[in-house]
This record gives sequence, structure tokens and C-alpha cells, in this order.
Amino acid sequence: MDHHTQQFQSFWNKRQKVFGNTPRSVLFKNLPASINGAIHKQHVRFIIDNIPESSKSLLDVGCGYGRLAGEIQLARSNLKIQGIELCEEFARKFAEDFVPCFQGSMLDYASSESFDVVLFVTVLMYAQKEAVKQIIEKFWLQLSPGGTFICIEPCLNFLIKWQQVREGQELQALYFKEQELFDVLHAQPQSVLTAQRSFGLLPLINYPALHYGFVVRKGPVI
Repeated sequence: MDHHTQQFQSFWNKRQKVFGNTPRSVLFKNLPASINGAIHKQHVRFIIDNIPESSKSLLDVGCGYGRLAGEIQLARSNLKIQGIELCEEFARKFAEDFVPCFQGSMLDYASSESFDVVLFVTVLMYAQKEAVKQIIEKFWLQLSPGGTFICIEPCLNFLIKWQQVREGQELQALYFKEQELFDVLHAQPQSVLTAQRSFGLLPLINYPALHYGFVVRKGPVI
């Protein structure tokens, strides 16, 4: 595990101890539960609406304690869910509820198994910028033909820039321009964009935008 990954593992282990297995621990620690709850609901609806009925398996990369997996399992009980998680306690909780869970860096994950759905939610933001393309390519290969890649990552906007200046950051995270995120997903072989949206602090008007969401299918949409 490289130094960058070790730093983030320590960061998440400490954050989990402070906030526990709650949305505040994996979303916005400085926002109230009501706003984190609204953001969570937006994520869940977008994900569930874009998982094809034929899907049987899902890999949740950066799964946390199971914030999303729990909701997905309730809606789609036929899905076999696996996770990858860096934080030791989050991984333990996920494995307890959903098993199995690979505890470690997503770059160290190795499996010959393929999945109908690969899910990334606020995961690339903690990668090194030069590794983003490599990570997407790695997990695109884990996706079954005709499979669905769902990606939600934070957007770079005036609110983020203001927060960075006002509060600073414990560790440097990545924020993406919409086109930048689209380009790296669209560059994958046989990628077909099937859905996209932004997620806002104010859900009804999606403003100011906090996250961008993309759904990309591997192969032609039938």
C-alpha cells in the first residue's frame, strides 16, 4: 500500500471513529443529518432507477459501511452484492451485513469475477489524479458485457472552492468538471452513455450542484 493510500486509510479510520456508521461519516460531515439524508435519497433513487432488471451481481467500490448497498438490497433482493473498502471498520460492518468485502485499496483488488453492475460513489475523489484513468480502466474490465457502470463524483464549483479556502482540507481530494468525468468514462471500449444528472444541495432545483452522476453501459443498449 503506497503512502497516499495509507494516509487516506488513516483518515477514514479516524473519521469512522468520530461519526460511526452514519451518512455523515461518508457524505458531508459539516452538514446536518437532514441535508445528508436528502443527498443520500437522491443517490439511491438514481442508482436503483439505473440498475437493469436483468442484473444479478453488483460490485460496490468504496462501499463504506453499506450506506447504498443496504438500500439497493431492499429494492433488488436478487442482487449479489460485493464491496471494496479501505476503512477497516466500514469493511467489517459491510462484510457482516452483505459479505463478502475486500478490505484494502481498490488498486490492490484482484478478481477473475465479472459483475453486471459496478458502482463508484465519491471514490475517485480520493485517488491520485494520475491514477483516475487507470482505476476506471481496471474496473471496466470487471464489468460483464452489457453491464452497467454507475459513477457519482463531486463537481468542482464555486461552493467547493469557497469551502476549500475557508476551512482547508485534511487531505487533498479531487473535484471534477462534468466534461472531464464524462470523457474518462466515454473513453472506455464500447461505452454507451445511458443517463446523467447533477445532485444539488437543494434537491428540487439541483442547485448548487454537489455531485455529477453518470450511467454508462458496456456495449449497445438493446
